[in-house]
Order: sequence, then structure tokens, then C-alpha cells
Amino acid sequence: ADGGFLVGASSSDESYVLKLDSEGNLKWRKRDLGLNRVASALEQADGSLVFVTEGPKVRVTKTDASGKTAWQRDLENGTGPQVKGVLLSDGIAVAATAANDPSKENSLWAAKLANDGKIVWEKTFAGTSVWNATATRDDGFVILGGATAAQYPRAGRAIRMVKSPTS
Repeated sequence: ADGGFLVGASSSDESYVLKLDSEGNLKWRKRDLGLNRVASALEQADGSLVFVTEGPKVRVTKTDASGKTAWQRDLENGTGPQVKGVLLSDGIAVAATAANDPSKENSLWAAKLANDGKIVWEKTFAGTSVWNATATRDDGFVILGGATAAQYPRAGRAIRMVKSPTS
């Protein structure tokens, strides 16, 4: 909204985001986003920011335009390394690999959060990985990912596309 840039970075023990102005000057730095990689940095129309970090769990953090934390939500059912965040007009959608029992095959997991951080819904779908996610015109979103021969025996390895519920 202000013509600046967001830079997500991580080290071995934390992830953080830098907010730069349009000339590349540091406006602020945010460090309490999670322990692993910043997967998505999203700017809402009002200038507020949403960060999705991946790791042993998915963490979603919303800040105001100056970087002050409005809320933070840990989502225990999702895990990295393939996490995607999508802005919707009425909230935030997150897609990830489900945090399954390691002895079982992975599945796709998705959640919709309201703009205040409350979970609207969570759902698990057949699939093994998240490649991309994008908003749809009806205020839902589509997840594109992979699936295995066990899930789709006739296809071998397959592409999986899932359309979320809209409410």
C-alpha cells in the first residue's frame, strides 16, 4: 500500500521480517514470528500485514502497518515445509502439509481464519504436498499439490487440486 517492500528471512533459531520503504530504507524489523521460515508475507488493503511461518507447526501473525502485533495464532494441525498463505476479503486462508503420524502418509490441510485470527474452519484433504494456493472470485481458494499412488492407484503420482469451502 505504501510502495515499500517486505523481506522475510530466517536464521537457525528465528524468523523475522524487514519492512523497507520505497527507497530501501529500514522502517521496522519484526522478530517474534516463529522458529522457522517465513512462507508468506501478505499486505492487506488497509496496510496491515499477515505473516505465515512454517516449521513444526504453522504460525500466522497479523500486524498493523507499523509492525505492532495485532494477533498471533499457532495452528497445530499444519506443518512445513510447504505452507502457503492467501488473503481473502473476509480473512486469511492457510494451506500446508497436515501434521500426521509420521508412520502414515501425509495429507493436505487447510484452514480459514477470520481477520481477527479466530479459526473459521479447518479441513484435511487427500494429497501429500502443497505447491501453491490462490484466492478465487467467490472468496474461497484453490490448493494445488501432489498425491501418491496409494491415494490414486490408477494415476501413479498425481496432481491434486482442491477447492475450499467458501464459508
